[in-house]
Amino acid sequence: MRDPMRHATVGFLLGLLLLASAGRAMAQTEVVTSITKRAYLKTDALVNMLDVLSGGQAAVRNADLLETVIRQDLLYSGFFRVGASDDQADTLDFVYIIEGSVEGPLRDAEVTGEDAPTTVTLNFLDFTSRSLIFSKRYRPLPAQMRATAHHFAAQVIEYITPSPAITTSRVVYCRGGGGRTDLFVTDYDGFGEMRLTANRTLNVCPCWSPDGSEIAFTSYRNGMQGLFSQPQLGAQRPGAGFYQ
Repeated sequence: MRDPMRHATVGFLLGLLLLASAGRAMAQTEVVTSITKRAYLKTDALVNMLDVLSGGQAAVRNADLLETVIRQDLLYSGFFRVGASDDQADTLDFVYIIEGSVEGPLRDAEVTGEDAPTTVTLNFLDFTSRSLIFSKRYRPLPAQMRATAHHFAAQVIEYITPSPAITTSRVVYCRGGGGRTDLFVTDYDGFGEMRLTANRTLNVCPCWSPDGSEIAFTSYRNGMQGLFSQPQLGAQRPGAGFYQ
């Protein structure tokens, strides 16, 4: 006769051995995670400090902002490695150089708080020969400095690639909760957020018109679902629309 207790004991011991083996196998397993990305050649560009010709501290701040935004735009594009000094020529093989000047605003404007335009000249040159490739001259108000830098960076990016730059694009999105969402627009890099709606209801599904002059969206104002449009001041290059 079979001894049921004996078979049960053997089965129990085999089970313990299997569990122990599985535990050792799991303990010895190493999970290696790697990230791969497509390699491509980047262009090295030097963005020099802009010369401040007049305008006091306001002009210095504007020059710093222009330099910073242009450098970031070129880096974000993925097509450039960017240097800020000739001293980096040992590590970067500069192909292009960006330089320029800032004039104004008038000294009286800083005292009175008046929004006076600044004259900005930006030059894109060949690094080796210092020959001028193109030059842009702007007259932005203080609130337009970032837009000025974005526009110039777009010109540089589109010079070396057939793809349109996104630096002048605007992003439209909706944000909120509790039965209320509003529309906002911002620069592609997250700066310059502006609220478009404030009607205490759901405003969703924003979408740019093809020419970037209007934003279409669904709203539940007056308790009914409807399709509306919101004009934009000046046509913008259409960007993206999403929910947050």
